Parts: sequence; structure tokens; C-alpha cells
Amino acid sequence: MSIALSGIITVQLLWIRNAIEQNEHKFDQKVNDALLMVIKKLEHNEIAHVFENEMDNNKLLHRDVNISINGQADSLFIVSINDTLVQELIVLNENPKNRLHWVSSDENTLFINGSHKNTRSITTQIKTKNNSKAKSYIFTSSYSYQKGDTLNRILIEKKKIKTKAKKIENVIKKMVFEYDMDINRFRKRIKFELLDSLLKLELTENDIHISYEYGIKSKQKQDENKTESDNYSPDNSYKKYYASLFPDDLIPKPDKLVLYFPDRESHLYSSLSIMLPASLFFSLIILVAFSISVLMVLKQKKISDVKTDFINNMTHELKTPIATISLAADSIINPKVINNPNKINNFIRIIKDENTRMNKQVESVLQMSLLDKSDFGLNLKKLDIHILLENAIENTGIQIDKKNGQLSTDLRAKKHFAMLDEIHFLNIINNLLDNSLKYSGQNPVIKIKTRDAQNSILISVEDNGIGMTKEEQLKIFDRFYRVTKGNIHNTKGFGLGLSYVKAIIDAFKGNISVKSELGKGSRFDVFIPSKM
Repeated sequence: MSIALSGIITVQLLWIRNAIEQNEHKFDQKVNDALLMVIKKLEHNEIAHVFENEMDNNKLLHRDVNISINGQADSLFIVSINDTLVQELIVLNENPKNRLHWVSSDENTLFINGSHKNTRSITTQIKTKNNSKAKSYIFTSSYSYQKGDTLNRILIEKKKIKTKAKKIENVIKKMVFEYDMDINRFRKRIKFELLDSLLKLELTENDIHISYEYGIKSKQKQDENKTESDNYSPDNSYKKYYASLFPDDLIPKPDKLVLYFPDRESHLYSSLSIMLPASLFFSLIILVAFSISVLMVLKQKKISDVKTDFINNMTHELKTPIATISLAADSIINPKVINNPNKINNFIRIIKDENTRMNKQVESVLQMSLLDKSDFGLNLKKLDIHILLENAIENTGIQIDKKNGQLSTDLRAKKHFAMLDEIHFLNIINNLLDNSLKYSGQNPVIKIKTRDAQNSILISVEDNGIGMTKEEQLKIFDRFYRVTKGNIHNTKGFGLGLSYVKAIIDAFKGNISVKSELGKGSRFDVFIPSKM
């Protein structure tokens, strides 16, 4: 059962750990995706900003393809570049209409027709393939028209277009390289407001709604622009996420975007806010149930051992008087004894003593049944405790004399009346005196004292016996418990006397305690409510 319980708890712990790891992996993936999009948007914004400035300065306005129409020189030039250029053959023919329009288009060739009629100039316009959102245009400049001339076919070869595109590409690369070398310009492009808004947007898009801090990690000297959040600290122990800024630069920069979440751990565990406590709760129930089961098994085993010990002792205690009585009866009917009155009287005395002894053992068994029921049928009366003590001492005096012992009394209590059941109270005192005799060996010294206590009378029974350890004192009032173990015959009794004493005193609304030191004897203090 313990193996099964350990297995269940282990599986629960593994499941919980696996769930946390999965949540952590998903969270990290979302954060990395958000950072990737932020970096891309920063880069796109940077490119757009560069082109906007360069186009404003006309740095890309460059004419280098000459076209001849009726001897008139013309040029093809770029005004704005925000999309992919169309690089195909362009053919211009006469057309009866006054303006140019699309004729046909395939993958490699784009045809445009038009005529000038009576106009002095013609302007030809070609858009990129993305017609709906095109922002890039290629224009041919206007040319003069001579009366009587006809519009010749104009052929712009694909090779020329490619040449122009190559030149444009080289210009862009040169510009990017020059820009890339400018570190200060690079860092000034990282705007706090833009970075903050992009992070907030992308984290929200990835379903991350917890607080975060961010900053720029760089070996370069920080500029005056703010590039970190208010509570950002690079030295804390939170898990940090890193992303290189502008990874497509020709010359890589050491700048990195650093992001961390102060509430990351609580966020990961919050997703298990129901399953985790429920799992721990049920595991705890299983553990408690298992512990209770183990304790009950151990308790039952202890009770079983005690009952076995009790049965063995009871068998011995009852067999001895029965055997003695049987032997005395056989002796009486012997012809040599039956006519001898002295011997007959001696055997009769033996039978009576053994009968009394056996009756005490039966009373002990009856006491056990009373303890089980907790119903003693008390007949409470106002009695003088001092008188009852003297009666009990008189009954025990013979046994003390047999062991050459001494019994002294010191009865000083002034309030020595109490509501008691006479029979059960005498049994209490007899059990305490009998216990002192059992564990005192030869020459026992027993002292009985009474003192006034607060609303009670104190009765002390002290001996010079073997004493008890602290552990034994805790168990002395348990049913069937006896100080001596192993050899069950060296100390007579069933281990019921003191448990009976405690039960009766509790019924009298009193209490009992023991003070003992190993090898120096024991003292039992009984407190019983006094009655004036």
C-alpha cells in the first residue's frame, strides 16, 4: 500500500511539474514571437524612415536611360520606390485615342499603346504590378512633336531595365552601408514611444496581459533618448528575453532588446490555480487516509499483543488457584487425612485463600468490562475519606507484614469529606497499595498522606519501588499496560488496575497524576472534590 501511495504522489508531482513546464514553454514561445514581430516592425519603420528622408532630398532621382523618338532625346527615371519595379519589355505604338491605356500583360512583356494627335507632347506612365496600392512610378519625360511626323515604335529592352535596377540596388546598398556605419544615428532611431507601443501591441496579440519591463543592452554609451521602462533593472534575477535589434544590418550591432516579466512565475502558476490545489488536496486526503490506516493497524497490533499477554496472564493466574484447590480437595478425601481435623482445616484454609485469589482475578475481568461500557453504576454518598483510608490500610496490612514492609499515614486534610461510591473508592486505594507492593520488592516502605487543595482533597500514595521512566509514566494508565515485560509471570496482574483507578477517579470528577524516578520509587497524587 505504501508503494502504491508513493507511486500516486510521484505521478501527481510529475504531472504538476510537466504542466508547469508546458505552460512555461508556451509562454516563452509567445514572448519570443512577440519580440520577433517587434524587431521586424522596428526594422520596417527604420527602412521607411530612411527612404522618406532620402527621397525628400532627391538622392534617388537619377536619369541614365536615353530614348530616341524622331531624333528627340528622352529619359526614363524613378520618382519614388516603395514596391517592386516591373522589369519587362515596353512597346509604344500609335493609337487613335488621345491617351495611353493598357493593352496586354504577361509575365515577361508589358504593352502600352498611345498617340499624340494634335498635342505637342506625350507623357507615358507605367505602374508596378500591385496596381491597387502602387506607390512606385516610372515616367518617360515629355518630348516635342513635329507636324507631319509619325510616332515610331519605341523599344526599351529588358536588359536596359535590368541595368537600371542594378544601379538602383547599388545606390541603396551604398546608402544602407553608410547609414549602418552611423552608430549614433542607429541608436537615435529607437524611439521609446514606438518601442513601448509595439511591445504592448504584440504582447497583447499573443495573449500576454501581465506587467513587463524592458531596456536596451548595449556596449555603446547611452544617448539622451529614453530607451527603457521606468522600473527596468538589468541586475535582477528575473528570467530575461533577448532579441537583437536590426539583425539584417550589414554590420551587426551589439544592441539587444531585453524584456522581462516581474510576475512571470505567478502567471505560470495561475493557469493551474484550480488543478494544482485540487491535486494537492486529494493527494493530502490519500496521505491522511493512509496514515490513519497505518496508525489503526499499529494500534490493532498493539491491542492484539496486549490481549494475548492478558490471556496468557489470566490463564496463569486462574490455573494456579484452580490447581491448588484441586490438590487440596484430593488431599482431604485421602483416608490418611480425612480423620485428621488439623490437616483438614489447613486444606480448607488453602481452598478458601485460593478461592479468594481467583475471585479477585474474576473481579479484574469484570472491571475490564466496566471500562468498556464506562457505566460504573456509582452510588454516591457523602463519606469520610480518612475512615475509608484506614479501612483499606487494615485490609492490606497483612500483605505488607508478609514482605516485612512499613506503611505510615499522615492524614492532615481538614476537608476530608467527599461524594464517593464506597466500594469503588476502596478499590482505588487497594489498587494503588497493591501496585506499590508489586513494584517495591522486599521491605517496602509506603506512605499515605492527605492534604487540603483548592476545592479538593489530595491523597498521596508513595513507595520506594523500582520507579518508572518518562516513557512508562505516559503509558501507566493505559489498559493492559504493565511496566515489566518479557517474562509475563514475574509481576502478577493483568495491567487493568491503574486504568480502572483513573476511570473511577474521572467518574468522581477528580484527577490523578504520577511522579516517579527510575530506581527511587513512585508517588501517585489523587485529587477528589471535597464536600463540607
